[in-house]
Amino acid sequence: MAASFAGRRACFFARVASMAALLERQWYQIDIRILRELGFDVVIALSPRDIPLGCDLYFSWWPTWSIFPLAVARLCRKPIVIVVGGEEVLNSLRTLESYYSKPFPVRWAIRTCLRQADCVLVLSEHIRREAANLHRREIVVIPLGIDTVQYSPGNEAEKGGHILTISKLGENHFHRKRIGVILEAIPSVLEWYPEQRFVFAGEKADAFPRIEQMVARLDIEGNVHFTGRITDAQKLELLRGAVIYLQPTMHEGFGMAIAEAMSCGLPVITSAVGAVPEVVGDCAVFVDPDRPEQMAEAIIHLLADPERRGELGRAGRRRIEELFAYEKRKARLAEILEDLLASSHSAARQKRQ
Repeated sequence: MAASFAGRRACFFARVASMAALLERQWYQIDIRILRELGFDVVIALSPRDIPLGCDLYFSWWPTWSIFPLAVARLCRKPIVIVVGGEEVLNSLRTLESYYSKPFPVRWAIRTCLRQADCVLVLSEHIRREAANLHRREIVVIPLGIDTVQYSPGNEAEKGGHILTISKLGENHFHRKRIGVILEAIPSVLEWYPEQRFVFAGEKADAFPRIEQMVARLDIEGNVHFTGRITDAQKLELLRGAVIYLQPTMHEGFGMAIAEAMSCGLPVITSAVGAVPEVVGDCAVFVDPDRPEQMAEAIIHLLADPERRGELGRAGRRRIEELFAYEKRKARLAEILEDLLASSHSAARQKRQ
């Protein structure tokens, strides 16, 4: 790779509660790793008061809290890249948390970031269209990158036979990821496969009491397991041990967990909404996220057909390697940052003259 930014200082900003919370989110880890591998001395800021002056580059996730690094970048006359993830610019679908569900000051911040950032990065064509509706002229699409070396298929000895769903169990995720609909589908699957296990991996947040009540009402306690918060190593173990990855959804700005599951060679059952079709192509089974009977039927058919599971898993793995590998995001980011910093340096020199 031609670009090298040795000696340059970059501030990576994401508004999260702690460094541990930052490291739990794979999308942050990917971009921090890329910046470091490109040669930047990366300073991580988790709150506005942590944002340092005098960096050569500011790199911020989400055009909400990014209003603060944007202000610092303008004060220091340095370029800023803002990454748009999804819901914060979603304006065509108002049944979820989206742009129009946010208070006016947050909407103002989002629009200001979209208009004033030196570079706006989005994760999919779907999100590019949503952001364009909020009047940003130039938007660069760079999908998330999956480390296909780390997220690789396991062997048969690692297979635990479970069906896996990865999601925080909060109210927003409960609704968007259709957790209740998945639970409603399980009894029908158990009629055919009474020993089948379903694993839900993710933090037990404010929707968990409701989930426990549903599990009891459906009488499926012996077939479902909730792991709570997991590490990257535990996630990889669960993915390699699964037979199906199940994630019906109302919307995805990219679908990181879906892509990771595909990279691990898992057949995926999901929904043709948002950016999901861009990610999975024809390498997944699509279901209506509001129809538990359709979800159960898709699960039963895949459980009964190992050959089909294998075909989907291999095709999904190839698609991630070809289109969404980590090195592709790294190479594209290097090009963007090289142009951005060169333009910034040229403008600063002209101003001095």
